[in-house]
Amino acid sequence: MGWWSEGIMGGDTPLDAVGELEKAIGWDYGKDGFIYEAENAEAAGKKMSTKTGREKVERLLRQMKDGRDMENGAVLAVVEVLMHVGFKITREIEEIARDAAEKDEWANESEDQHYAGPNAMHSPRMQAVLDFLSRLDIATGKAKPKTYRVSVTRKSFLQKEFDVVASTASEAEDKAMQLAQDTAYDLGDEVDHDYEIEESHVVE
Repeated sequence: MGWWSEGIMGGDTPLDAVGELEKAIGWDYGKDGFIYEAENAEAAGKKMSTKTGREKVERLLRQMKDGRDMENGAVLAVVEVLMHVGFKITREIEEIARDAAEKDEWANESEDQHYAGPNAMHSPRMQAVLDFLSRLDIATGKAKPKTYRVSVTRKSFLQKEFDVVASTASEAEDKAMQLAQDTAYDLGDEVDHDYEIEESHVVE
């Protein structure tokens, strides 16, 4: 129980919220699988994008926003799924999402003195929220995804470059890391945790 990562979907709170979304639109987890899986995105998007489905999604988010015990992380998780399946993000949903991101308790609490200063990195949770907002900008047409070239090394001697389309550098690095491991697996090589990001930059 609890959280296993700082990511938007990395805990029981977001998974419970996604369960509420599945229930609201009549998605059968046992029959249809987890709604957030890539292979289910098209079917889930179609189910939500009907007039009835859209109304149910919007009603759920309003209830979560107005709920006395609502956790902002739950709202972010639901909107994350909506973006994942290609659901049209209305102005109302965008405002609810941005408000939840701004008030995310964990992100705000983790931005302590350790991460303070002009050249300091954000805490992992705050970075996850900022990446979420970057994806929201793309989903609402306020920004466009970029192509990042990411160099991945393994055991300090094998290097490979991947061109990936992503909303942020950290998202691009995650995708490249997964591609590196998938490539090793396809070649029959041992897949381990000795991969590192050498560098990443936007391709002009």
